[in-house]
Amino acid sequence: MIEITGLQKLFDDRIVLRDVNLTIPEGRSIVIVGRSGYGKSVLLKSIIGLVRPDRGTITVDGVTITGLGRKQLFSIRKKMGMLFQSAALFDSMSVYDNVALPLREHTAYGAKEIERRVLEKLSLVGLATAAAQPPSELSGGMKKRVGLARALIMEPKVMLYDEPTTGLDPITAGEINLLIRETQSRLRITSVIVTHELDSAYVTADSIAMLHDGVISFHGSVDAFRGTSDPVVTGFRDGLRRGEGGLS
Repeated sequence: MIEITGLQKLFDDRIVLRDVNLTIPEGRSIVIVGRSGYGKSVLLKSIIGLVRPDRGTITVDGVTITGLGRKQLFSIRKKMGMLFQSAALFDSMSVYDNVALPLREHTAYGAKEIERRVLEKLSLVGLATAAAQPPSELSGGMKKRVGLARALIMEPKVMLYDEPTTGLDPITAGEINLLIRETQSRLRITSVIVTHELDSAYVTADSIAMLHDGVISFHGSVDAFRGTSDPVVTGFRDGLRRGEGGLS
């Protein structure tokens, strides 16, 4: 579903992504971990086209998106949904209108069909009864759920998650992790998740990729990640246990 080859990105002569190579099969869930400032979110935003790489290629569902024009890129983005770290809801809109917005902007569906689809997605994330509420009345976990419903409303082939459990209490974070996993399994969506929280990674991942010094230094199954003696991975795991270097 996603093929990344030789990806490089610089900001003010600072190399953030040096030579990223990564293949993500259709219908699988990959978690990208790494230390703060090492380019995880930049890589995620490159996949959806919010950041333009300086070198290399990204292919999504058979289409190379690097170098596409604005109109062509927008067409590819309709195949992708993204849950931003802050959920990025519009405070002036109700929960219902936040989720309905992509359908109103990008489809010719009538009001009844939009209503059906919105309530379906809100039910999927357990918030059908919150449709009329403004985001200001929601907890952090509820906002993440609404953001997920909105990201899913166009029925994407690919879901991208930027630190989906940051700022949540452990119980709510666990609920969001399970929801991500259940959504990926039920809808067979290809999922790319950026996180610094290993508990989240272990629940949501089919495989884990370690981004370090601008390259993917490790990519393997959850069990392989847990058991590897790779010094970069063990240093990251040990640092998190000591409360060092995990925040993104």
